[in-house]
Amino acid sequence: MNFKLLLTPEIYFGVGAVSHLPKVMQRFGTKSLWITGGASFDKLHQSRELQSYMNTQGMDCSIERLSGEPSTLFIDTIADKYRGMGIDCIVSVGGGSVIDAGKTLSALLGVEGSVEQYLEGIGNKEYVGRKTPMIAVTTCSGTGSETTLNAVVSKVGANGYKRSMRHLALMPNVAIVDPALTVTCPPSVTGNSGLDAFTQLLESYLSPTATSFTDSLVFDALLGMPKALKNAYADGSSLPDRTTVAYGAMISGLGLTNAGLGLVHGFASVIGGFYHIPHGVICGTLLPAIINKSVHKMIKDRKRYHTALNKMAKVGKLFGAQRGFGMVDYCLQLTNSLYDLAETLNIPKLGSYGMGMEDVEKIVTQTGHKNHPVKLELAELSEILSERI
Repeated sequence: MNFKLLLTPEIYFGVGAVSHLPKVMQRFGTKSLWITGGASFDKLHQSRELQSYMNTQGMDCSIERLSGEPSTLFIDTIADKYRGMGIDCIVSVGGGSVIDAGKTLSALLGVEGSVEQYLEGIGNKEYVGRKTPMIAVTTCSGTGSETTLNAVVSKVGANGYKRSMRHLALMPNVAIVDPALTVTCPPSVTGNSGLDAFTQLLESYLSPTATSFTDSLVFDALLGMPKALKNAYADGSSLPDRTTVAYGAMISGLGLTNAGLGLVHGFASVIGGFYHIPHGVICGTLLPAIINKSVHKMIKDRKRYHTALNKMAKVGKLFGAQRGFGMVDYCLQLTNSLYDLAETLNIPKLGSYGMGMEDVEKIVTQTGHKNHPVKLELAELSEILSERI
Protein backbone atom coordinates (compact mmCIF):
# COMPACT_ATOMS: atom_id res chain seq x y z
CA MET A 1 0.00 0.00 0.00
CA ASN A 2 1.37 3.39 -1.03
CA PHE A 3 -0.21 6.77 -0.44
CA LYS A 4 0.46 10.37 0.49
CA LEU A 5 -1.48 11.78 3.43
CA LEU A 6 -2.31 15.45 3.86
CA LEU A 7 -3.57 16.15 7.36
CA THR A 8 -5.70 18.85 8.91
CA PRO A 9 -5.40 22.33 10.30
CA GLU A 10 -5.74 22.78 14.04
CA ILE A 11 -9.44 22.08 14.59
CA TYR A 12 -11.88 23.13 17.30
CA PHE A 13 -15.11 21.21 16.76
CA GLY A 14 -18.38 21.16 18.68
CA VAL A 15 -21.09 23.33 20.14
CA GLY A 16 -19.39 26.31 21.78
CA ALA A 17 -16.14 25.92 19.82
CA VAL A 18 -16.34 29.54 18.66
CA SER A 19 -15.43 30.62 22.20
CA HIS A 20 -11.83 29.72 21.32
CA LEU A 21 -11.67 32.35 18.56
CA PRO A 22 -10.43 35.38 20.59
CA LYS A 23 -7.53 33.49 22.14
CA VAL A 24 -6.61 31.95 18.79
CA MET A 25 -6.59 35.38 17.16
CA GLN A 26 -4.31 36.77 19.86
CA ARG A 27 -1.62 34.26 18.89
CA PHE A 28 -1.19 36.05 15.58
CA GLY A 29 -1.54 39.69 16.65
CA THR A 30 -4.15 42.38 17.20
CA LYS A 31 -4.89 43.55 13.65
CA SER A 32 -7.24 41.31 11.69
CA LEU A 33 -9.20 41.35 8.46
CA TRP A 34 -12.60 39.66 8.65
CA ILE A 35 -14.33 38.27 5.58
CA THR A 36 -18.02 37.54 6.11
CA GLY A 37 -21.03 36.80 3.97
CA GLY A 38 -24.63 37.63 4.79
CA ALA A 39 -26.02 38.80 8.09
CA SER A 40 -26.73 35.37 9.61
CA PHE A 41 -23.70 35.49 11.91
CA ASP A 42 -24.53 39.03 12.98
CA LYS A 43 -27.86 37.78 14.34
CA LEU A 44 -26.22 35.31 16.73
CA HIS A 45 -25.45 36.18 20.33
CA GLN A 46 -21.97 34.72 19.80
CA SER A 47 -21.23 37.56 17.37
CA ARG A 48 -22.09 40.23 19.91
CA GLU A 49 -20.03 38.51 22.61
CA LEU A 50 -17.00 38.31 20.31
CA GLN A 51 -17.25 41.96 19.31
CA SER A 52 -17.49 43.03 22.94
CA TYR A 53 -14.46 40.95 23.92
CA MET A 54 -12.32 42.23 21.05
CA ASN A 55 -13.23 45.83 21.88
CA THR A 56 -12.10 45.36 25.49
CA GLN A 57 -8.84 43.81 24.32
CA GLY A 58 -8.06 46.62 21.89
CA MET A 59 -8.15 44.35 18.87
CA ASP A 60 -8.42 46.13 15.50
CA CYS A 61 -10.79 44.39 13.09
CA SER A 62 -11.60 45.44 9.52
CA ILE A 63 -14.63 43.77 7.91
CA GLU A 64 -15.32 43.03 4.25
CA ARG A 65 -18.49 41.30 3.04
CA LEU A 66 -18.73 38.85 0.17
CA SER A 67 -21.97 38.29 -1.73
CA GLY A 68 -22.10 35.00 -3.60
CA GLU A 69 -18.98 33.15 -4.65
CA PRO A 70 -15.54 34.84 -4.72
CA SER A 71 -14.73 36.45 -8.06
CA THR A 72 -11.41 37.53 -9.46
CA LEU A 73 -12.54 41.15 -9.12
CA PHE A 74 -13.50 40.79 -5.45
CA ILE A 75 -10.23 39.09 -4.50
CA ASP A 76 -8.04 41.56 -6.38
CA THR A 77 -9.92 44.58 -4.99
CA ILE A 78 -9.60 43.46 -1.37
CA ALA A 79 -5.99 42.34 -1.79
CA ASP A 80 -5.02 45.73 -3.26
CA LYS A 81 -6.82 47.52 -0.42
CA TYR A 82 -5.11 45.69 2.46
CA ARG A 83 -1.74 44.67 1.02
CA GLY A 84 0.99 46.38 3.03
CA MET A 85 -1.33 47.39 5.90
CA GLY A 86 0.19 44.99 8.42
CA ILE A 87 -2.72 42.55 8.75
CA ASP A 88 -1.78 39.95 11.38
CA CYS A 89 -4.45 37.41 10.47
CA ILE A 90 -7.49 36.85 8.31
CA VAL A 91 -10.69 35.53 9.88
CA SER A 92 -13.29 34.10 7.51
CA VAL A 93 -16.70 33.68 9.12
CA GLY A 94 -19.21 32.09 6.79
CA GLY A 95 -19.72 29.27 4.33
CA GLY A 96 -17.36 27.76 1.80
CA SER A 97 -17.27 30.80 -0.47
CA VAL A 98 -16.30 33.12 2.38
CA ILE A 99 -13.65 30.69 3.58
CA ASP A 100 -12.26 30.29 0.05
CA ALA A 101 -12.06 34.09 -0.23
CA GLY A 102 -10.15 34.30 3.05
CA LYS A 103 -7.77 31.54 2.04
CA THR A 104 -7.03 33.23 -1.27
CA LEU A 105 -6.49 36.60 0.40
CA SER A 106 -4.17 35.04 2.96
CA ALA A 107 -1.92 34.21 0.02
CA LEU A 108 -2.47 37.37 -2.05
CA LEU A 109 -1.59 39.84 0.72
CA GLY A 110 1.99 38.62 0.60
CA VAL A 111 2.53 38.61 -3.16
CA GLU A 112 2.06 40.95 -6.09
CA GLY A 113 -0.30 40.54 -9.00
CA SER A 114 -3.82 39.32 -9.66
CA VAL A 115 -5.21 36.09 -8.26
CA GLU A 116 -5.81 35.05 -11.87
CA GLN A 117 -2.05 34.72 -12.30
CA TYR A 118 -1.95 31.98 -9.63
CA LEU A 119 -4.96 29.90 -10.69
CA GLU A 120 -4.58 26.34 -11.98
CA GLY A 121 -4.84 26.03 -15.73
CA ILE A 122 -4.73 29.74 -16.55
CA GLY A 123 -2.11 31.36 -14.32
CA ASN A 124 1.52 31.99 -15.17
CA LYS A 125 2.96 32.57 -11.70
CA GLU A 126 3.97 30.05 -9.07
CA TYR A 127 2.77 30.67 -5.53
CA VAL A 128 5.59 29.83 -3.12
CA GLY A 129 3.56 29.53 0.07
CA ARG A 130 4.15 32.81 1.91
CA LYS A 131 0.89 33.74 3.65
CA THR A 132 -0.93 35.74 6.28
CA PRO A 133 -2.25 33.40 9.02
CA MET A 134 -5.87 32.47 8.41
CA ILE A 135 -8.69 31.24 10.66
CA ALA A 136 -11.80 29.59 9.20
CA VAL A 137 -15.05 29.80 11.19
CA THR A 138 -17.92 27.94 9.55
CA THR A 139 -21.53 29.15 9.69
CA CYS A 140 -22.75 26.80 6.96
CA SER A 141 -22.01 23.10 6.43
CA GLY A 142 -21.09 22.33 2.85
CA THR A 143 -17.83 22.53 0.92
CA GLY A 144 -15.49 21.52 3.74
CA SER A 145 -13.18 24.37 2.71
CA GLU A 146 -12.07 24.61 6.34
CA THR A 147 -10.00 21.43 5.79
CA THR A 148 -8.81 21.76 2.19
CA LEU A 149 -5.69 23.19 0.58
CA ASN A 150 -7.38 24.83 -2.40
CA ALA A 151 -9.58 27.89 -2.85
CA VAL A 152 -12.01 28.30 -5.73
CA VAL A 153 -12.30 31.60 -7.61
CA SER A 154 -14.66 32.23 -10.51
CA LYS A 155 -15.23 34.64 -13.35
CA VAL A 156 -18.73 34.12 -14.69
CA GLY A 157 -19.64 34.78 -18.31
CA ALA A 158 -19.38 33.50 -21.87
CA ASN A 159 -15.63 33.05 -21.43
CA GLY A 160 -15.86 32.42 -17.71
CA TYR A 161 -14.05 29.95 -15.53
CA LYS A 162 -14.10 28.41 -12.09
CA ARG A 163 -10.57 27.52 -11.03
CA SER A 164 -8.59 26.74 -7.92
CA MET A 165 -5.56 28.29 -6.35
CA ARG A 166 -3.87 25.32 -4.70
CA HIS A 167 -1.01 25.01 -2.24
CA LEU A 168 -0.43 23.29 1.09
CA ALA A 169 -0.13 26.76 2.63
CA LEU A 170 -3.74 27.51 1.73
CA MET A 171 -4.92 25.10 4.40
CA PRO A 172 -6.31 27.32 7.18
CA ASN A 173 -4.05 27.61 10.20
CA VAL A 174 -7.05 27.02 12.45
CA ALA A 175 -10.57 25.77 11.73
CA ILE A 176 -13.41 26.43 14.16
CA VAL A 177 -16.50 24.35 13.42
CA ASP A 178 -19.29 25.23 15.84
CA PRO A 179 -22.62 23.65 14.80
CA ALA A 180 -24.48 26.26 16.87
CA LEU A 181 -23.39 28.89 14.34
CA THR A 182 -25.31 27.09 11.58
CA VAL A 183 -28.78 27.29 13.14
CA THR A 184 -29.61 30.54 11.33
CA CYS A 185 -28.65 29.03 7.96
CA PRO A 186 -31.89 29.04 5.91
CA PRO A 187 -33.42 25.74 4.75
CA SER A 188 -32.53 26.27 1.08
CA VAL A 189 -28.85 26.81 1.88
CA THR A 190 -28.89 23.99 4.44
CA GLY A 191 -30.19 21.63 1.76
CA ASN A 192 -27.97 22.78 -1.10
CA SER A 193 -24.78 22.94 0.94
CA GLY A 194 -25.49 19.77 2.87
CA LEU A 195 -26.02 17.79 -0.31
CA ASP A 196 -22.73 19.19 -1.62
CA ALA A 197 -21.04 17.80 1.50
CA PHE A 198 -22.74 14.45 0.94
CA THR A 199 -21.57 14.53 -2.70
CA GLN A 200 -17.98 15.17 -1.66
CA LEU A 201 -18.07 12.34 0.85
CA LEU A 202 -19.50 9.95 -1.73
CA GLU A 203 -17.14 11.00 -4.52
CA SER A 204 -14.03 10.68 -2.37
CA TYR A 205 -15.29 7.31 -1.07
CA LEU A 206 -15.78 6.01 -4.64
CA SER A 207 -12.51 7.48 -5.92
CA PRO A 208 -9.99 4.94 -7.29
CA THR A 209 -7.33 6.81 -5.28
CA ALA A 210 -9.16 6.32 -1.98
CA THR A 211 -7.26 4.53 0.77
CA SER A 212 -8.27 2.57 3.85
CA PHE A 213 -7.54 5.73 5.84
CA THR A 214 -9.83 7.97 3.82
CA ASP A 215 -12.48 5.23 3.57
CA SER A 216 -12.70 4.87 7.34
CA LEU A 217 -13.04 8.63 7.87
CA VAL A 218 -15.47 9.21 5.03
CA PHE A 219 -17.78 6.25 5.58
CA ASP A 220 -18.06 7.08 9.27
CA ALA A 221 -19.13 10.60 8.31
CA LEU A 222 -21.62 9.25 5.77
CA LEU A 223 -23.39 7.06 8.33
CA GLY A 224 -25.70 9.68 9.78
CA MET A 225 -25.82 12.15 6.91
CA PRO A 226 -29.02 11.15 5.07
CA LYS A 227 -31.24 11.35 8.16
CA ALA A 228 -29.47 14.33 9.74
CA LEU A 229 -29.56 16.38 6.54
CA LYS A 230 -33.30 15.89 6.15
CA ASN A 231 -33.86 16.71 9.81
CA ALA A 232 -31.68 19.84 9.74
CA TYR A 233 -33.52 21.01 6.65
CA ALA A 234 -36.89 20.53 8.36
CA ASP A 235 -35.81 21.92 11.75
CA GLY A 236 -32.77 24.17 11.66
CA SER A 237 -32.64 24.42 15.45
CA SER A 238 -31.84 20.71 15.90
CA LEU A 239 -28.28 20.81 17.21
CA PRO A 240 -27.67 17.04 17.07
CA ASP A 241 -28.53 17.01 13.37
CA ARG A 242 -26.63 20.24 12.71
CA THR A 243 -23.62 18.64 14.43
CA THR A 244 -23.77 15.51 12.26
CA VAL A 245 -23.97 17.57 9.06
CA ALA A 246 -21.18 19.92 10.19
CA TYR A 247 -18.96 16.95 10.95
CA GLY A 248 -19.75 15.39 7.58
CA ALA A 249 -18.89 18.62 5.76
CA MET A 250 -15.60 18.96 7.63
CA ILE A 251 -14.62 15.37 6.85
CA SER A 252 -15.64 15.82 3.21
CA GLY A 253 -12.85 18.38 2.92
CA LEU A 254 -10.33 15.86 4.21
CA GLY A 255 -11.73 13.26 1.86
CA LEU A 256 -11.42 15.37 -1.27
CA THR A 257 -7.97 16.61 -0.26
CA ASN A 258 -6.65 13.07 0.03
CA ALA A 259 -8.77 11.07 -2.43
CA GLY A 260 -10.11 13.63 -4.90
CA LEU A 261 -13.58 14.22 -6.33
CA GLY A 262 -15.57 12.86 -9.24
CA LEU A 263 -17.79 13.67 -12.18
CA VAL A 264 -20.28 15.79 -10.24
CA HIS A 265 -17.55 18.31 -9.50
CA GLY A 266 -16.23 17.93 -13.03
CA PHE A 267 -19.57 19.29 -14.21
CA ALA A 268 -19.72 21.90 -11.43
CA SER A 269 -16.43 23.56 -12.29
CA VAL A 270 -17.57 24.09 -15.88
CA ILE A 271 -21.15 25.15 -15.16
CA GLY A 272 -20.00 27.52 -12.42
CA GLY A 273 -17.96 29.47 -14.96
CA PHE A 274 -20.95 30.06 -17.21
CA TYR A 275 -23.79 30.66 -14.78
CA HIS A 276 -24.47 32.23 -11.41
CA ILE A 277 -25.78 28.99 -9.92
CA PRO A 278 -25.00 28.09 -6.29
CA HIS A 279 -22.39 25.35 -6.20
CA GLY A 280 -24.54 23.22 -3.90
CA VAL A 281 -27.46 23.37 -6.34
CA ILE A 282 -25.28 22.16 -9.21
CA CYS A 283 -23.93 19.26 -7.17
CA GLY A 284 -27.23 18.39 -5.53
CA THR A 285 -29.24 18.27 -8.72
CA LEU A 286 -26.64 16.36 -10.77
CA LEU A 287 -25.65 13.76 -8.15
CA PRO A 288 -28.67 11.44 -8.53
CA ALA A 289 -28.50 11.40 -12.33
CA ILE A 290 -24.74 10.77 -12.36
CA ILE A 291 -24.93 7.94 -9.85
CA ASN A 292 -27.88 6.45 -11.74
CA LYS A 293 -26.04 6.48 -15.07
CA SER A 294 -22.83 5.18 -13.47
CA VAL A 295 -24.53 2.30 -11.63
CA HIS A 296 -26.32 1.07 -14.73
CA LYS A 297 -23.09 1.14 -16.72
CA MET A 298 -20.98 -0.57 -14.06
CA ILE A 299 -23.40 -3.43 -13.37
CA LYS A 300 -22.86 -4.53 -16.97
CA ASP A 301 -19.26 -5.34 -16.00
CA ARG A 302 -19.52 -6.25 -12.33
CA LYS A 303 -16.11 -7.92 -12.15
CA ARG A 304 -14.30 -4.82 -13.37
CA TYR A 305 -16.22 -2.42 -11.15
CA HIS A 306 -16.75 -4.67 -8.14
CA THR A 307 -14.99 -2.37 -5.67
CA ALA A 308 -16.97 0.72 -6.64
CA LEU A 309 -20.26 -1.20 -6.78
CA ASN A 310 -19.64 -2.72 -3.37
CA LYS A 311 -18.99 0.73 -1.92
CA MET A 312 -22.12 2.12 -3.55
CA ALA A 313 -24.09 -0.77 -2.06
CA LYS A 314 -22.75 0.01 1.41
CA VAL A 315 -23.90 3.63 1.07
CA GLY A 316 -27.22 2.51 -0.39
CA LYS A 317 -27.80 0.36 2.67
CA LEU A 318 -27.57 3.50 4.83
CA PHE A 319 -30.95 4.50 3.41
CA GLY A 320 -32.51 1.35 4.86
CA ALA A 321 -31.57 -2.34 5.13
CA GLN A 322 -33.84 -4.64 3.14
CA ARG A 323 -34.24 -8.40 3.57
CA GLY A 324 -32.98 -10.33 0.58
CA PHE A 325 -31.19 -7.38 -1.04
CA GLY A 326 -27.86 -7.99 -2.75
CA MET A 327 -25.16 -5.63 -4.00
CA VAL A 328 -26.99 -4.50 -7.13
CA ASP A 329 -30.24 -4.00 -5.23
CA TYR A 330 -28.56 -1.64 -2.78
CA CYS A 331 -26.84 0.23 -5.62
CA LEU A 332 -30.24 0.83 -7.19
CA GLN A 333 -31.61 1.81 -3.79
CA LEU A 334 -28.84 4.41 -3.53
CA THR A 335 -29.86 5.86 -6.88
CA ASN A 336 -33.56 6.05 -5.99
CA SER A 337 -32.80 7.43 -2.52
CA LEU A 338 -30.65 10.23 -3.95
CA TYR A 339 -33.46 11.32 -6.25
CA ASP A 340 -35.81 11.28 -3.25
CA LEU A 341 -33.33 13.23 -1.13
CA ALA A 342 -32.90 15.94 -3.78
CA GLU A 343 -36.68 16.23 -4.00
CA THR A 344 -37.11 16.37 -0.21
CA LEU A 345 -34.53 19.16 -0.02
CA ASN A 346 -36.23 21.01 -2.90
CA ILE A 347 -33.07 21.15 -5.00
CA PRO A 348 -34.02 23.05 -8.18
CA LYS A 349 -33.11 21.98 -11.67
CA LEU A 350 -30.57 23.97 -13.64
CA GLY A 351 -33.10 25.35 -16.09
CA SER A 352 -34.52 27.56 -13.36
CA TYR A 353 -31.24 29.53 -13.52
CA GLY A 354 -31.40 30.12 -17.26
CA MET A 355 -29.59 27.08 -18.59
CA GLY A 356 -31.10 25.63 -21.76
CA MET A 357 -30.73 22.54 -23.91
CA GLU A 358 -28.62 24.58 -26.31
CA ASP A 359 -25.94 24.77 -23.59
CA VAL A 360 -25.50 21.02 -23.20
CA GLU A 361 -22.83 20.45 -25.85
CA LYS A 362 -20.50 23.26 -24.75
CA ILE A 363 -20.68 22.06 -21.14
CA VAL A 364 -20.19 18.32 -21.63
CA THR A 365 -17.27 18.78 -24.02
CA GLN A 366 -15.41 20.69 -21.30
CA THR A 367 -16.39 18.42 -18.40
CA GLY A 368 -13.72 16.22 -16.86
CA HIS A 369 -14.33 13.02 -14.91
CA LYS A 370 -11.75 13.76 -12.22
CA ASN A 371 -11.56 10.60 -10.03
CA HIS A 372 -14.91 9.12 -11.05
CA PRO A 373 -14.83 5.31 -10.96
CA VAL A 374 -16.27 4.81 -14.46
CA LYS A 375 -15.76 6.64 -17.74
CA LEU A 376 -18.98 7.89 -19.34
CA GLU A 377 -19.29 8.80 -22.99
CA LEU A 378 -20.25 12.27 -24.23
CA ALA A 379 -23.71 11.03 -25.14
CA GLU A 380 -24.19 9.77 -21.58
CA LEU A 381 -22.97 13.07 -20.14
CA SER A 382 -25.44 14.87 -22.39
CA GLU A 383 -28.29 12.66 -21.17
CA ILE A 384 -27.37 13.40 -17.53
CA LEU A 385 -27.28 17.15 -18.03
CA SER A 386 -30.41 17.21 -20.17
CA GLU A 387 -32.32 15.35 -17.48
CA ARG A 388 -31.46 18.00 -14.89
CA ILE A 389 -32.22 21.12 -16.92
